[in-house]
Amino acid sequence: MKAAVLILQNGRQKQVALYWFQSRGRFIFSEYMQKVYLVIDSITRHRTDGSFVRLIAHVTNDNEAMALELLTDFAELIIPALNEHIPS
Repeated sequence: MKAAVLILQNGRQKQVALYWFQSRGRFIFSEYMQKVYLVIDSITRHRTDGSFVRLIAHVTNDNEAMALELLTDFAELIIPALNEHIPS
């Protein structure tokens, strides 16, 4: 599963976030490319809907890699459910 990864920190608390834009069977990781596809779909399909998916996990024991692995595994599990509800 590919996605954009963010490490968020506030004081000593850390979180790992995965996010992507999903629409029309596409997984888009760039906000700029999402805008490009939004314009293209608006012209060719008369559709401007889509979704933004963001998953966040707390980092425990300073183990960012473990949090990222858990999020990635979870993302792979929920993709089929998301595909049922997000327009293709």
